[in-house]
Amino acid sequence: MNIASNPCPKPINWEEHVKSWQISGLPMSRYCQQYDLAVHQLGYYKRKFESAGPDPIKSEIGFAQVMLKGAESSQGLNLRLANGLLVEGICTQNLPLVRALVEVLS
Repeated sequence: MNIASNPCPKPINWEEHVKSWQISGLPMSRYCQQYDLAVHQLGYYKRKFESAGPDPIKSEIGFAQVMLKGAESSQGLNLRLANGLLVEGICTQNLPLVRALVEVLS
């Protein structure tokens, strides 16, 4: 960057540059050359934003509905309780019994 030509440079929005570089498909060196950026700085901010993870306000947490092909597994589900007990063969037909067992055994 040529700071001598601009004594009060505008602050660089590195997050926008990282996103723009990723969308551009250009090699990092070529992108930096095009926008007069230091390659090592763009690389630093890329790693910084990746390690920060998703913005907790923007991320969505929830459940996803899962549909299995071919009705129900013949083996059913297994449930291991905190005390180490394993309940095997859980299916829709015996779910009320399993609920009662879990209440008693938990």
